[in-house]
Amino acid sequence: MSTLGKRLIGAAKEARVMTQQNGDERYAEFERALTDVLTEREYVLERRTRLARARAVVPGANDNLTGAVTVLGIAQALAERPVEGIRVLLVSTGSEESFMEGMHGFARRHFPALPTAHTRFVCIDTVGSEQLIVLESEGMLVMRPYPEWFKSLLAECAEAEGIELRRGLKFRNATDGLISLRGGYDSLMIGSVNRDTKLPANYHWPTDTADNVIFETVDDAVRLCEAVIRRLAAGAAPAPG
Repeated sequence: MSTLGKRLIGAAKEARVMTQQNGDERYAEFERALTDVLTEREYVLERRTRLARARAVVPGANDNLTGAVTVLGIAQALAERPVEGIRVLLVSTGSEESFMEGMHGFARRHFPALPTAHTRFVCIDTVGSEQLIVLESEGMLVMRPYPEWFKSLLAECAEAEGIELRRGLKFRNATDGLISLRGGYDSLMIGSVNRDTKLPANYHWPTDTADNVIFETVDDAVRLCEAVIRRLAAGAAPAPG
């Protein structure tokens, strides 16, 4: 048995003693016992390992081929209608599911050359559901808010373009946007959800195929990102400092 497995069993035994004494606090006591022996990364890794063993890899059309397609759409839009006054980097990191390894690699290589005062990040993740969203904040243990000025700018662009953009949602997991946010950069995370569930369509299910992607929403994501780029080029960002 692995060391992590032994520590989990020890935590469970400790929690069992606690629940015998305080039956009404079973889940809270167990969670506290786990927190004592596991780091955040170990807990998530254990959970994801069990899920991965239980089923095959899903197609991933919405999560996150739609993000990659959006990046290509932005590239095409800027090639056809070049923008001046701003340098645009189109980055497809990969490996987001494995604790944002791709974005961590980009950060190690390139963050030192990208000044926080003049660099903005827009993360595009899973934009093939019914309506686009901009996350208010995200994080596993610590909820980190995205800059209000940037979210407001995106909302203004959406209104000007006639694009439905939902606000008010927070995310208890993590996307690549969290890495740039923690790095001190003004960042945004654009995603999508279905209206009734407030969840991405076919999220991590075998039904996450191209046939189930709403391509009109992907097109909206391209138009919205282009609009934000042009607003930033025109000086919409606040002055440094």
